[in-house]
Amino acid sequence: MDKHVSEGDTDAAVKLLFDMVVEYAGKKDFENANLVSVNLSRSDLEGANLKNANLQNANLNEALLSGATLDTANLSKANLNRADLKRANLARAVLENVDLSEANLWGADLSGSDLSGANLQRTRFAYANLSGSNLTGADLSECSPFMNFSTTFTKSSTLLCPA
Repeated sequence: MDKHVSEGDTDAAVKLLFDMVVEYAGKKDFENANLVSVNLSRSDLEGANLKNANLQNANLNEALLSGATLDTANLSKANLNRADLKRANLARAVLENVDLSEANLWGADLSGSDLSGANLQRTRFAYANLSGSNLTGADLSECSPFMNFSTTFTKSSTLLCPA
């Protein structure tokens, strides 16, 4: 692509970029991708590989991310309101100040993740694994009851979810 751009052949560069996006989107493989501030609202990313992707400030409102791999991804300040993250792998993910309100995290692995300052209002956590997660300053008000909930909180974490 750089060759096309340096030669002033922007049409060829755009076509190559488009072909690459289509190829990766079809495979749903975005490992290590830089997707800062991207709008993926209502996208079907079921089973997608977003391992170690940078999704800071991304809009994933109502996105389908069931079974997606997001371990070690940076989702700080992302909007995941009403996202479906059933059985998603978010282990060691950076989720600082993320909006996961009304999201479905049934069976998700959030072990070792940083959820500090996260909006987790009305989020469903049934069978989720939050062991070793940092929930400092997170708002868990009105979230679903925890069933088979596995977690170890940091000393400063406060769990506000009603039983």
